[in-house]
Amino acid sequence: MKDGGLGFIVTGNSVSGDKYEAISTDSGYNKYMMLKIRNVGPKDFGSYKCVAQNSLGGTDGVIKLDGKSCNDDNKGDV
Repeated sequence: MKDGGLGFIVTGNSVSGDKYEAISTDSGYNKYMMLKIRNVGPKDFGSYKCVAQNSLGGTDGVIKLDGKSCNDDNKGDV
């Protein structure tokens, strides 16, 4: 990722394509990132890393997406 770069990585690959949308907003000296995942399914569950870099260095954070498949057995659940 080049200086000034922002992005999301899942399983070592940058997220891209119509399935993902990375949205960033600025607030003063802060930048906030949101990852929108369309048509979420079991293959999307896992860890996503948000990465930011500039001329002063870089930082990252990891988020985990958990869920249940619609086919999971829900006996006893209301």
